[in-house]
Amino acid sequence: MLPEILEYSSQPVTRCALYIRVSSSEQAMHGKSLEAQRMYLEEHAVKNSYKIAGIYADEGKTARKELKKRKAIHALLESVKRDEIDVILFWKMDRWFRNVSDFYKVQEVLDQHHVKWFAVAEPNMNLDTRDGRLNLNIMLSIGQNEVDTTSERIKFVNEASISQGRLIFGKCSMPYGYTSQNINGIKKMVIDKEKEAIVHEWARFFLMSQSKRSTAEHIRTNFDENFTYDIMNSMLKSEFYIGKYRDNTTYCEPYFSSQTWNMIQKAANRNVRKPTGERVYLFTGLIKCPYCGRSLSASYSTRVLYKKTGARKTYIYYRCSYGTNNKLHKINPLNEIKIENYLLEYLLKEYARYKTRCIRIDEIKKSKPIGNPDKIKKEIERLNFLFQKSRIGLEKYENEYNNLTRQLHETESLSTITQQKKELSELETVINCGFHEIYRRLGRQGKQRFWHHIIKKINVNQKNEIVSVEFNYF
Repeated sequence: MLPEILEYSSQPVTRCALYIRVSSSEQAMHGKSLEAQRMYLEEHAVKNSYKIAGIYADEGKTARKELKKRKAIHALLESVKRDEIDVILFWKMDRWFRNVSDFYKVQEVLDQHHVKWFAVAEPNMNLDTRDGRLNLNIMLSIGQNEVDTTSERIKFVNEASISQGRLIFGKCSMPYGYTSQNINGIKKMVIDKEKEAIVHEWARFFLMSQSKRSTAEHIRTNFDENFTYDIMNSMLKSEFYIGKYRDNTTYCEPYFSSQTWNMIQKAANRNVRKPTGERVYLFTGLIKCPYCGRSLSASYSTRVLYKKTGARKTYIYYRCSYGTNNKLHKINPLNEIKIENYLLEYLLKEYARYKTRCIRIDEIKKSKPIGNPDKIKKEIERLNFLFQKSRIGLEKYENEYNNLTRQLHETESLSTITQQKKELSELETVINCGFHEIYRRLGRQGKQRFWHHIIKKINVNQKNEIVSVEFNYF
């Protein structure tokens, strides 16, 4: 007996991996549980004297799910690459794959390591015979078509639900500041009253600081300890905050107008370079030389305030390095503190001018309707044509021409004022954010981002005095 035992024990052992999978819907509808599949495959392994090297389970995953999302498949392939497996067992082919391209991607790895597979309940499915390959390809094609059809049907239902404003996702996928509520029998996404003030503070602080990290830290410290930088980024990418989801622009209650949202997006996309050194200059690139048009360069000097204590203070100035170094032109240096104070006051003056323009525009609109400049220009062209063809007299031509040119001038002037109102309305949003309060709390990098966000150009004269400021109207 001993030689026979030795001979039997020297036979190589086939190492098998059991792969089991069930989707959530299949589990609920048909009871195709993971446990039932596992027991079925274990019985087959014992019957064939296989050694079970591992059990790999994808629960709640469909066979059409993207390969990268099926974690058990990835773990199984890693074991294959380490040559720990000789054969893979699964219940039926649809447990393995229903996607033709993914099937052959995985099969390529199996072939490289000489690993076979068996669909235990479907012995007619294999790659070893002509009929087996035919059955396999037919099954994969039919399976993929079935999944594609189901996917299209689900997509159609979802699109219909979205157009009706129905909620189609769970609480975990809802954007920050929203919750669900049944309205007239329809489950909708509505503003979460408990977080409404936080979302508005988030927008206010971000528009002022122009810093994602500072805003996330501000909300986390003062309002919600669970608020993270990832939530911050997710909010910036979500159009739910203007009520839009896909093609439905009224899908849910909006937090912001489109204009405010555009300001938030431009602030998020704006890239202000970090200084290479320790010093931050607030107005770098904003002030132009009145002689050569080059940007004024920042420089600093440090002075001792008290000799006994050694206390020092740093002063920052702006000057034209090109003109000074080449002795072409020289202007007085501009003190940064004076520029800063001037601009803070100037913003309030611009705001007052804006309010005056709003009143003027409203008065003009009430007194007369706004004409269409293009139509008036075409009318002038028609009048010129009639006069050239001698179809109207000189007196009538001059009267109508003067009348039309007057209308055109008034219409274009009103259009210009209307555009200015639109541009300065963004300045109003900044003013109403309480910028003075937040500005005092900003560090120098935050202040630099603020001014670069608001201002396009600071114009100075040859005495290096500020004469005007051009706002960056986005």
